[in-house]
Amino acid sequence: MKLRCPICERSSLCYVTRSLSLNTINEYYAYEFWRCRFCGFVFASNPESVSQITDAYEVDQGYTRDFDAILITNGAHKGICKFQVEITRRAIVGRTKIALDYGCGFGALLNVLSESCFEESYGIEISNLCHLFVKRFYGMDLLRTLDELRAHTTEPLDAIFMNTVLEHLPNFQQVLADLVRELRPGGCITVMVPNWNRERLSLRRYIWPHTGHLWHFTPKSLGLLFRKYGLQVVYSSRLPRQAQTASILGYEAVRLFGYVVPFGDLIYVGSKA
Repeated sequence: MKLRCPICERSSLCYVTRSLSLNTINEYYAYEFWRCRFCGFVFASNPESVSQITDAYEVDQGYTRDFDAILITNGAHKGICKFQVEITRRAIVGRTKIALDYGCGFGALLNVLSESCFEESYGIEISNLCHLFVKRFYGMDLLRTLDELRAHTTEPLDAIFMNTVLEHLPNFQQVLADLVRELRPGGCITVMVPNWNRERLSLRRYIWPHTGHLWHFTPKSLGLLFRKYGLQVVYSSRLPRQAQTASILGYEAVRLFGYVVPFGDLIYVGSKA
């Protein structure tokens, strides 16, 4: 039985290579990479179950506890976040009332949303540490599930953001389908993910550094994924250099914490018909 690509569903997968990396329990494992010859989608074999991966995020494994460093990093993200909010606002047909940041992390984009044209903004995150940080520094209470969101509002959403989240989700297609159902017609979903065409350069190293990335997207595969779930791509681009520059000017201290601005990341905005 041939393996099928999860996105285009063709039997066109080919073996790429293997690379050592640490899994969530800090054991070395040889990840094998497979690529779809049609759409370019890449995934790595992973020895861990969905529950193991979810548990690792809930207990904040791999997150820094240095809140000063997080504040500086969030400041460095601000230009990128403003850019995403602006292109989404322009793409939305009709009102701009309710926005959701799914997988909001330490709240960099959510904080920008709270100062934007949206009247209501919500963040969903499973990490306990992120809940603590966002409450302490931004005064916002995060949610954990879409069911919790519905306890706060029953209206359909106008905008949904997934900022470097999709590649971490074991069940990424189910999550995207659920989010599309919550979106009103004319509303938009904005996704930013690493570009595999850039990420694959890391395969030259002996140790694969992107341990939390289960899926790897190309422009073609991300576009197909949007269309598969009824989203019309209204904006697609690599992250523009002006947005990258706006994020790092004035934040020289970020260099001390090893933060790297994501040059070449993909940003796609999809509108629900």
